[in-house]
Amino acid sequence: MARAWEATGGPAPLEECHLGDSQGHPSYVLTVGYGPYAEDAKYWAFERRDEKAPAGAWAGELLTARYWTSTTCDGGQPAFFIVVPAGGGAYRPAEQPADDLAYERAALKAFAERSAKAHGCPVPPAPPASGEAER
Repeated sequence: MARAWEATGGPAPLEECHLGDSQGHPSYVLTVGYGPYAEDAKYWAFERRDEKAPAGAWAGELLTARYWTSTTCDGGQPAFFIVVPAGGGAYRPAEQPADDLAYERAALKAFAERSAKAHGCPVPPAPPASGEAER
């Protein structure tokens, strides 16, 4: 990706970063919610799509092929991070190149690390590659 647009300029309870190509076409949206916003984001990512977060998991891949990660900040406040295709597409193409999937995970990892650090939270784990167990 060649461009990034952030919706907020500093720590906020809900943050977004839009990634796009060199022509400015959006490709991915990275989002994090803290506190009640994390609970709402988890609802939209899992329960609304009849999925359940694996018990004890801190990162993973949804059946809809979106990567996510999470952490718990001071005071027990949750933080939930997710990467989705721009435009709200529910699924990635069936034959998406491995490099694109690796890019999604790397982008989410970098976004999550930066945001968690700005909020004084522990760095969340990187989401595992498709079919890998969480590390």
